[in-house]
Amino acid sequence: MFKEIKFNTMVMSIVYIILGLILLIFPDTTARTICYVAGGAIIALGVITIFSYMAREIRIRYYQNDFALGLLEVLAGIFFIWKSDLIISLIPFLFGFIVMISGFIKLQQALDIKMMGISSWYTILIIGIINVIFGLILLINPFEAARVLFMLIGAGLLFSGISDIIINMIMIKRVKDYIKNDGPIDVDYNEIDSDK
Repeated sequence: MFKEIKFNTMVMSIVYIILGLILLIFPDTTARTICYVAGGAIIALGVITIFSYMAREIRIRYYQNDFALGLLEVLAGIFFIWKSDLIISLIPFLFGFIVMISGFIKLQQALDIKMMGISSWYTILIIGIINVIFGLILLINPFEAARVLFMLIGAGLLFSGISDIIINMIMIKRVKDYIKNDGPIDVDYNEIDSDK
């Protein structure tokens, strides 16, 4: 059992470490590869949808929109591949937009709290300003932000893989030691005759 757990954990941890290193060393290439794979998958889905439509009888497919849907899927897949830089930049752009809105809400909350006479309003104001600045950075330079984002994901996967190996090795050793030292507890008991 322990060998199987150790093997499975090691495999998953090695996968995390490899993916983490790839994302850290080649963030731009990895991001584009993800776009190409996603685009190819969407194109394949579109082709399947179109062929499925064509294979049906006319009385079944008459009110179906699968042909149009398939074409849209193919075009979306081509767009993912052709405009991979745009797709990559949209990820932090959306994050930046959400973060900036969150910052604006905090600024409003700070003003509301100030009008209530609460002295700690400036803390929320500072946090709100930081939110807005961080959101603007993501919006102004989304491609560089995407690169950093993929590197952070890579660092997270690398840390997860290494820590999983260390923790699981410690846990398996501890469990083995526990079983070896304690083992099953033998208890003597006397059966009580309920008729007496």
